[in-house]
Amino acid sequence: NVKFINMTRTWECPPTYNKRTGRTEQKVCRHIWEKMWRSWVYVDEHHKNDAEWFCKIDYDTFFFPDNFKYYVRDVKDWDPVGEHHYFGHVIQHRSRKDAPMVVGASACWSRKTLGDIAQVYRE
Repeated sequence: NVKFINMTRTWECPPTYNKRTGRTEQKVCRHIWEKMWRSWVYVDEHHKNDAEWFCKIDYDTFFFPDNFKYYVRDVKDWDPVGEHHYFGHVIQHRSRKDAPMVVGASACWSRKTLGDIAQVYRE
């Protein structure tokens, strides 16, 4: 089974205090990284039990679910529920002290990785 979720929705940021107007305002997130981590938290909270693997695929990227399933099940024999696994381009953001991030046109995480990383993002 393959489930597609359109994650192009706008995400509301926590309310912020505007010093100029003296009022608390609700803003929409415009920062791509915040949209990404909020998307992963949303998937964890609403779709975690729908699949074993979760992939973010850009609209201009080819993705073949059958090839992916063959690779993770038959070639690697990975356990997506009990083991941490991810695919994607890894970059070191800012300095070597920061944790690396999985970025790019596609990123795929096992269910265990999704659950654990969503918890980190919530904190």
